[in-house]
Amino acid sequence: MKAIEKDDALKKPQSAYWLWLGENRECIVTILGTAKGLEVAKKGGEMWKALSDADRQPYENKAREQKEAYDKYIASDEGAAKLKAFKEATQAAKEQVKTKNEKENEEESSPQKDSPGKRAKSLHTSAAPPSKRGRSGKSSVAEELPIPASVLKEAEALNMVDQLRNLMVRAEVMASGKSPQEMLGALQECQGLVNKAKARLCGT
Repeated sequence: MKAIEKDDALKKPQSAYWLWLGENRECIVTILGTAKGLEVAKKGGEMWKALSDADRQPYENKAREQKEAYDKYIASDEGAAKLKAFKEATQAAKEQVKTKNEKENEEESSPQKDSPGKRAKSLHTSAAPPSKRGRSGKSSVAEELPIPASVLKEAEALNMVDQLRNLMVRAEVMASGKSPQEMLGALQECQGLVNKAKARLCGT
């Protein structure tokens, strides 16, 4: 899916906060004396909240203009066609990965390859409630994962709660042992793009 090219015009516009942070990141790094994403994001959030309405206004106006231009393009025939093509290509890539994973799972659970103990464990797992099975939908799993109150509050302020929950259920990210705070920091560094944040956390 990473290989699928996305037209720049299809990329969702940034919020006022991200526009401001992009212009002031170097200044924040100078103030802190470090370029660590989590620390820069934390300081940036504090500075943004402390800005007056007048100081925020230019960025909010720019963000609104960009969103209006994006919405207009998506509503046009050209934009709608490109968005549809991108979604279809992405869905096809997901289906390909899903089919491959299901085939591998079937091979691993084949009776010829399973030992008696492994088959017993498999039977025990299949008897578990649907919400506990690995086959349950990502959305229900994401809702069950706990997010520390402080991290949840920060994610809500950045409008990244859904992205954070999405990132938390990615198998590679879960296996990396990263904390929700580190995941949110990666999302901030990647401007809310889940796949880029996953790659940063997993070092891929």
